[in-house]
Amino acid sequence: MKVLLITPYINLNFDRSTELPNREDFYPSAALIHLAAMLRANNYEPVVVDFNNSVVHNQQTKYLDYCKKIIIDSLDEHKPDLVGINCLFSGAFPDVLEFAKTVKSHSPHLKVAIGGIHPTSFPKEILSNCNDIDYVAIGEGENTIVALAASIKAKNEKLLSYIKSFAYRGKDGAVMVNREKNYIDDLDSLPMPAWDLINIKSYTN
Repeated sequence: MKVLLITPYINLNFDRSTELPNREDFYPSAALIHLAAMLRANNYEPVVVDFNNSVVHNQQTKYLDYCKKIIIDSLDEHKPDLVGINCLFSGAFPDVLEFAKTVKSHSPHLKVAIGGIHPTSFPKEILSNCNDIDYVAIGEGENTIVALAASIKAKNEKLLSYIKSFAYRGKDGAVMVNREKNYIDDLDSLPMPAWDLINIKSYTN
């Protein structure tokens, strides 16, 4: 079973000059490579698409169309069973919505989960208003995404109710929020981040 993991580009142009700023602050998404490692340790196949890099930055105002094309290409190539999108900051949420819409337009039955600070703060609001998003991970996502992948692999929606720190829609459309904590007690138990799944050269100009 494959899981496509996506991080959006963090666009800082809104508080800079109209010229393309020369940025040197790109680095791989810690969230994605940790989630990928956790999935792989549990016999799932993660695919990482990290858009917060200099290659996407150099697309300037066309970056969103560029990202959407890569998402569609990734869906065609890997045919994932689940898509996870990281939304660390509220400022990235509009692009996250566009990515979710792109996934659903291409593959209507493919499930989309999001996580990060913004979704953690507003799980009920997001699921109540954003039909292209199916699930929200609350807080730490490592255990959550493994449990979610297991539910999808088993094709058993009843398992969703047992996932801690998680929000989803019930069969009647009602938003269900499980805020029971799902912390990782032993950080040393985590697998090493999946550095091999990213192209480090894409983060440098």
